[in-house]
Amino acid sequence: MIRVKLIILLLMFASFIGCAPPSAMPKRICPGKQSVTDALHILSSQAEKIKSFKANGQCFARFYDDNGKRKKEEFTIKLWLNPESELRLFGDIAFNARGLDIGSNKDEFWVGAKPKEIGNSFYFGLWSEQKEQTLLMLGPKLLLEALGIVDYSQQQDWSLSNEKGFDILTKKDGTKVIKKVYISTCDYRAVKIEYFDDKDKPAAVLELAKYTTFFDDIVMPAELRITITGSEDKDDIFRIVLKKLKPFEFTEDKRAVFFSRPEQPKGFKHVYKIVNSELIEQ
Repeated sequence: MIRVKLIILLLMFASFIGCAPPSAMPKRICPGKQSVTDALHILSSQAEKIKSFKANGQCFARFYDDNGKRKKEEFTIKLWLNPESELRLFGDIAFNARGLDIGSNKDEFWVGAKPKEIGNSFYFGLWSEQKEQTLLMLGPKLLLEALGIVDYSQQQDWSLSNEKGFDILTKKDGTKVIKKVYISTCDYRAVKIEYFDDKDKPAAVLELAKYTTFFDDIVMPAELRITITGSEDKDDIFRIVLKKLKPFEFTEDKRAVFFSRPEQPKGFKHVYKIVNSELIEQ
């Protein structure tokens, strides 16, 4: 199984401060939507307005290594997004501008972390070879959802409830809860997404705060907080703060450069392929 080590590499972005949990009572309470159709339509419309961009940011992480020792990391990032599936993030770790490399396109994803402190490993896989719960826990997928690229299709899998100023969209696979999206009913922006494992237990929480209007009236959270549930109350907490978000035009050549997986990754101690949560060393 993947669990903490891989997830740390995939999600090395979130915080010790900010992002008040949406379970708290909002300042204003507005009426929620009357149907799943209405709620999904608004959120899908928001996602469609997101355009290609590049951004800089600052990342903080507090996590536990395989020996149970708590670690802290702080580093800068560079991020590129070309909706709906193309993403690239570089993290400047241990004096290496690409010490952390997270990427995806419509077919595949990858994560590379060169510093030995965070694994010195490269992971990759095809989206089509992952089951639903695995998809949601993979860093590129979670980061896409944090930026508003959430798949709200398959309406029959979603249900709607309302609680204390929040509309709550719940997605199930049969009887199993996959995730819950908490939406502030006043501005109708997602403020929290809870993810569940295949045993219906909480696996991760994504909190979204400080929604900001950037270029071309694009609105997205400037701060993201991610909590990965650990054993013995040893949760991993991560944060990213987006800065200097600007439009970026991706030509075919640029797309090939930014969103193509390194076919022969160099400088890594281990290279793994991921298939349905299993690691296959190459």
